Amino acid sequence: MPFAVALAVSVVLHAAAIIMPGWTLPGDNGAEPPLEAELAPPPPAPKPVPLPPKPKPHPRRVRHAEPAQEAPAVQPVPADTAAADAPAA
Repeated sequence: MPFAVALAVSVVLHAAAIIMPGWTLPGDNGAEPPLEAELAPPPPAPKPVPLPPKPKPHPRRVRHAEPAQEAPAVQPVPADTAAADAPAA
């Protein structure tokens, strides 16, 4: 209901503002001379400045990896101590 009242008041105020005699439009008064204008083409765009050439990349040096060293040999665990160290289930 408050929205309907606000809408009605707004419509009445807008209608009164449009109908009031104090408002004039730009074309209502004949005393103003007509506007004379001429369209001109835009100025030419400046020529782009060429960028300096990019330096050529130098070839990368490839470093060869040294051969891997052999891992120390793993000593096999004797069966006697492996069974003794295992937890009993």
